[in-house]
Amino acid sequence: MNPADEVWTQVVTPLENLRADAEQNPGTPWQTRRDILYPELTSLADGAVADRLVSWLDGLPDDERIALLVSDDLRTQAHQVVSSVLPEQTADTGAAVEYDNDAWFAFLAENGVRWDGTEESWSGFRDWFLYCATEGGFAIPAGLLFDYLEPRSAAERVTLFSEYGVTIAVPEHLTAAALDPASQRLMANLLAENPEFAEIPEARRVELLLTLDQGEQLT
Repeated sequence: MNPADEVWTQVVTPLENLRADAEQNPGTPWQTRRDILYPELTSLADGAVADRLVSWLDGLPDDERIALLVSDDLRTQAHQVVSSVLPEQTADTGAAVEYDNDAWFAFLAENGVRWDGTEESWSGFRDWFLYCATEGGFAIPAGLLFDYLEPRSAAERVTLFSEYGVTIAVPEHLTAAALDPASQRLMANLLAENPEFAEIPEARRVELLLTLDQGEQLT
């Protein structure tokens, strides 16, 4: 059995469970499925393989992911993803580059909080974190995580970090309490007239309101 097929035997059951759930419960949000899939994968397979599979599914458009989860293509494409990970894990000596999941999450918890939650500081934090992660032997999971975070807004990154158990101390200017009274009233009115806005993280709502205020001041 070649290495890709050997790893495939470790991940195929969680993927089959994923497909079965998608067929039986089509309305389940991806994040809920993800929270079930990832622990199953990491309990059976190398962490780098689990990270790559989940990162691949994360990156698909919602409609494409929904269709894939209930099709035979799921097995085919997932096997290709597994195969693509193995060459990256091979060092010059031919040994697999592995990392301890518990140690990785401990590293993330310790160092993720060093970001201040702003877009301005993101690139510097990202470069520093990736350097430290590489030095610590966590280049693969760190790279996958930041590939997932990079295209998102600062507020979305804060929310995603929280899903990994990392609480980012958002600066005061990104909370509603820092708005002037007129802006606070405007925020309250918007929420009253559009309750669905409450689903947007507070920091993101404040960012949008501040952007609106700045635009009005320039006109």
